[in-house]
Amino acid sequence: MPARKSVKASPAGEELGLELLQSVREMKARKIARVTQVQLNEVVEARQSTGVSQAVCASALGISKRTLKEWGQGHRSHSGAAQALIRIPRKPISTKSAEYKALVVSRKACRKCADIGLTNPACVQAGAFDGPDIGPWTRWNGDLNARVLVVGQEWGDVASLVRQGGLDTASPTNRVLRELLASVGVRIRPAPLRASRSGVFLTNAALCLKDGGAQAPVRAEWFANCADAYLRRQIELVRPAVVVTLGERAYLAVRQAFNLRRVSFRHAANKFAHIPLPNGSQLVPVYHCGQRILNTHRRREAQFNDWLRVKALLTATSA
Repeated sequence: MPARKSVKASPAGEELGLELLQSVREMKARKIARVTQVQLNEVVEARQSTGVSQAVCASALGISKRTLKEWGQGHRSHSGAAQALIRIPRKPISTKSAEYKALVVSRKACRKCADIGLTNPACVQAGAFDGPDIGPWTRWNGDLNARVLVVGQEWGDVASLVRQGGLDTASPTNRVLRELLASVGVRIRPAPLRASRSGVFLTNAALCLKDGGAQAPVRAEWFANCADAYLRRQIELVRPAVVVTLGERAYLAVRQAFNLRRVSFRHAANKFAHIPLPNGSQLVPVYHCGQRILNTHRRREAQFNDWLRVKALLTATSA
């Protein structure tokens, strides 16, 4: 007889198992042993309320995934194990992860920028290169509990998304960004390698894609839609200690999203140590770390000096 495959339970599954065990004990104490018919959707609703998969739920109950599925479809009567599941108090699924997934779904469905020259990644070859995150840059680092959230202006163009398979690369800009983050004590892996708990969340002020190459010019109106609908919501969801904006476009988008005082980028980047945001994060506007800006507006040494403000905030908030 072939051995039964075991399913490794997640932390959520372990918690579910403890709750199930407690429910079973209570049932035994009350001598409830009969088979009971329950409404069709109760088993499904109960499992979904725990936020765990069918496999983890079945493992915790000591039954097969097929049996659990048949209970949910009403094809089998429900034993004491099913009653134990149904007795678990319903927990509203309002986690940070669920809220983020809902935001991603909203972004994928958005078409507000279609008439101003931008393309939603979900519309490129029927979404073949659109990942599970808010944007391509977030696929590299998207820690929802990050202490540092970095906002770039826009990711790139449609051709780059297709050519790179929807992933970021170890570009010169990304290499400098890694060095800047390392200088403040935050180390991330080279793109496109991702760590689930990197401490960094990367996003763009404009989430849709332009045409004409990565260096094609951008337009101011591209950032308005995302600032209101997505940028502020990401910052409020992650709630990092520090929000770093790379360049003027990213800074202006955050300024618009939070309706901040109209201070120019140059003044904010050179005169302000940081700017408090309504959600409790601190905004640090810095110059973009791309090669053109390094050569013309803000040299490498000056940029590392700018990031000392980020380091001071991280040190203060971790004390």
